[in-house]
Amino acid sequence: MDINSILLTHGNRTFKADTEDELGVFMHVGEYKIHVRKDDASLAMGMLVNEFHPLIDSFKKI
Repeated sequence: MDINSILLTHGNRTFKADTEDELGVFMHVGEYKIHVRKDDASLAMGMLVNEFHPLIDSFKKI
């Protein structure tokens, strides 16, 4: 699945960090983990996935 499919499926979900690592925070969306860097996390909080998608650092299937 690519990022466009995730945006279509889960684009209306509000960003809320579930876990964090040394580089940033993760949000679990379906079977994927979306990573946002710590510098961008405060910007993404409360935004819809469709709105903050340029801030997504990476995503991977869990």
